[in-house]
Amino acid sequence: LWKRPYGARRILDIGAGHNPYHGATHLLEIDVEEGRERGMQRLCVPESAVLTIGDVEALPYRSASFDFVYASHILEHVDNPLGACE
Repeated sequence: LWKRPYGARRILDIGAGHNPYHGATHLLEIDVEEGRERGMQRLCVPESAVLTIGDVEALPYRSASFDFVYASHILEHVDNPLGACE
């Protein structure tokens, strides 16, 4: 799981928090200051990644923008999990 998927060049990690997916090129995070959902740990953004502040229920990207999307431990934190999956 911790290796870049074969052939993936653009990798989005949704809700990476303090532990981003290794090799992620883009991060989507809603909570950049407070850190309440990650045990008050600071947000970690690798130098090679682009951070976007946004909501998984209204992704600010075009369809098929990424080769691989990683989203772990986020659905329990959203108001509409079904909408987030869509």
